Amino acid sequence: PKASVTQFRVVKHELWMGHKVTRVELYPVTGRTHQLRVHCAALGHPILGDPAYGYYGEANPNGGFSNTMIRSISPTYATMELRDNVEKSVKESGRTMCLHAKELSLNHPVTGEWVSFSAAPSF
Repeated sequence: PKASVTQFRVVKHELWMGHKVTRVELYPVTGRTHQLRVHCAALGHPILGDPAYGYYGEANPNGGFSNTMIRSISPTYATMELRDNVEKSVKESGRTMCLHAKELSLNHPVTGEWVSFSAAPSF
């Protein structure tokens, strides 16, 4: 596997549908496929509603680590009971994955001008 780096900042701790969750800002330093999703899962804090790496994920929940390994890496990990309850709430609410690009900047493909876009998350 290729190396990948994600920086993050805790924005706040809050309640979402009665469950304790943490809102974070993620800054991908590298750009690997599913990088943010895998890194959050590997820290024991999967992105809400993640269909691949979340509690009911089709790929590798916990970013491929065992629950024992997650507990040793991240003592503040979300318990499996909490993950189960939150994921059930996500499904019941009809939400999709709670991952949102708050800001994007790029060179315009036609003009080459540097452009930036921003939008607040809906969750």
